[in-house]
Amino acid sequence: PNTLNMPIRKVNFQDHDPPISITLDNTSSFFYSITSKGLLSVWDIKKFICIYSYDFRVNAKYIYHFKYQNKLLIAFENFISVLDTSENEQFKKLPIYDLQTGEINDVKVSPNEKLIAIGSLIANSNPVLDIYDIVNGFVHKNQIQNLNTRIKFLDFSKESTYLLLEDYLEEVLVIDIHQKTVISS
Repeated sequence: PNTLNMPIRKVNFQDHDPPISITLDNTSSFFYSITSKGLLSVWDIKKFICIYSYDFRVNAKYIYHFKYQNKLLIAFENFISVLDTSENEQFKKLPIYDLQTGEINDVKVSPNEKLIAIGSLIANSNPVLDIYDIVNGFVHKNQIQNLNTRIKFLDFSKESTYLLLEDYLEEVLVIDIHQKTVISS
């Protein structure tokens, strides 16, 4: 039988809101889920049980575990935090990675894990796309303004040179990150 199409085991989220985002840890031993209401859960992959949970009680949007570091990035409605996951169940907040922003529409970490793109709405302005260097905290690199409508989806190219952006008008833009220019739409 084709085992790729058959789930190994289902995780029961019956006692929780369904997760809006999930991510694997860097050893593929655990996966992390977060609900729209901010319930973070850590699941053991082999046993498929929740081994830790924490309720932030803040609306969440996105979760990402770094492949090369023991860090977990969580994007909430208008801020981002990063937690150290090196010690099980002792998640420590890393203050150099705290970032306040406008209303977040989408967030993506680059494949080389050196950049983060944040599509957001800032009060009384058009949507913006901010790019940050995230090697040693959030260092603002550049901002793309004058976008037509809210950002629906972001994704980096494999080499982290270009960013694809889809908006709610279903336009797709290809952005050269270093030149800060739209090269195709």
